[in-house]
Amino acid sequence: SLGWILIDRCGKHFGTILNYLRDGAVPLPESRREIEELLAEAKYYLVQGLVDECQAALQQNKDVYEPFCKVPVITSSKEEQKLIATSNKPAVKLLYNRSNNKYSYTSNSDDNMLKNIELFDKLSLRFNGRVLFIKDVIGDEICCWSFYGQGRKIAEVCCTSIVYATEKKQTKV
Repeated sequence: SLGWILIDRCGKHFGTILNYLRDGAVPLPESRREIEELLAEAKYYLVQGLVDECQAALQQNKDVYEPFCKVPVITSSKEEQKLIATSNKPAVKLLYNRSNNKYSYTSNSDDNMLKNIELFDKLSLRFNGRVLFIKDVIGDEICCWSFYGQGRKIAEVCCTSIVYATEKKQTKV
């Protein structure tokens, strides 16, 4: 009676729909999930041109696989600091440098190194939504786990020790 219509929808993609109505074109989101969300809203508002564009983008990206679990491999300490500082999740970093002091490993060191890497991979697959997992392959340590919360380091566990065997010093992982 007052000339108003209440639209009870999430406003996340409403700006994109308004821009499409105004300009006749909009850049589509990169993620498949967001395109699907935008498609649902475009269908609701009966914006057929945007519906067609979203469907075409989804069809084109049908074979593109979006990974379930993404683990960044850091390339600098600055990148590491930025990742940890900007994350709102706790972080676990595995630093492993298999080439560091390679020829002084004990006989079980390679197996133990692989066990650490496999554990990290299993944890990252299981808890990827709640924890940021980071791989560091440029550090000076051989094998070291670091744990971060609220942007600062909470704990660190080094997986190596020096073993003095007969006639030579060896590194045990």
